[in-house]
Amino acid sequence: DMEPFDRAMQDIYSARSGLDAETVSAMMDNETYIGGNDAVEKGFADRLLSADEISDGDESPAAALRKLDALLAKANTPRSERRKLLKSLSASTPGATDIQQGKPSATDSPNPEDLKQLENALAAFGK
Repeated sequence: DMEPFDRAMQDIYSARSGLDAETVSAMMDNETYIGGNDAVEKGFADRLLSADEISDGDESPAAALRKLDALLAKANTPRSERRKLLKSLSASTPGATDIQQGKPSATDSPNPEDLKQLENALAAFGK
């Protein structure tokens, strides 16, 4: 369930922007796009970063999920669908053992429907 994450985002956005929680929640539900300049003007960000200031050295699984979420968002994949896809990808830990069957969970086949939806979303982004 992503509700705690959404609530935390709402609290942060409300505190940063000065907007009330209901307004921020509606913006999130509507998947409102805010460009860089607007984000600064509305208090969601302090300033724009130049490209040379941006460093992406995080190779963690959590960082990979965040990057994938951003790509799916740019491909206009609804937030609810992104959450479903990301949850299905992160539901198990690759390499961890399944105690009942004694085999690595990484050998289990991923859900083909979820993979197809992910491939379609990524293909739409590449157009």
